[in-house]
Amino acid sequence: MPESACMEFMKDIPFTKIRNLGGKLGNEVETDLGIQTAGDVWKYSLGTLQEKFGDSTGLWIYKAVRGDDDEDVNVTKAPKSLMAAKSFRPPVKSPDEMQRWLNILSAELYTRILTNSEDFSLWPKTLAIHLRTTQDTSYRSKSAPMLGRTNMQNAGEF
Repeated sequence: MPESACMEFMKDIPFTKIRNLGGKLGNEVETDLGIQTAGDVWKYSLGTLQEKFGDSTGLWIYKAVRGDDDEDVNVTKAPKSLMAAKSFRPPVKSPDEMQRWLNILSAELYTRILTNSEDFSLWPKTLAIHLRTTQDTSYRSKSAPMLGRTNMQNAGEF
């Protein structure tokens, strides 16, 4: 990526959203320099950053806010399963309340399935439902074959 495009991209990124700057170091730099975004740090020279935060940390900050990172990119692996879960305390009392929660959980799972399909070209094979009631401490489970992509996307109008 051209350096100018990288700098333009990094300019408005919140400083603490940069990898490894969301904790103590990020808060310290933010407080010491009075900055909010990566672009705010650009007004500080490499020497100033090294003087304030040490040679290696100052150099790392200087490069990080400009999008310069030499670390290898780790490829995200596809998840082995997708899940949407909810524990109810106090327990659900009415069928209407249960229907509302089933709609919320199914919408969440539907979104995850579509995202997983877009990111990894994978589609789930099985849908499993686990439940436990207040009268029974063991889980009950049911599973069934998952709808195909076309059927699932057509069923997506909740």
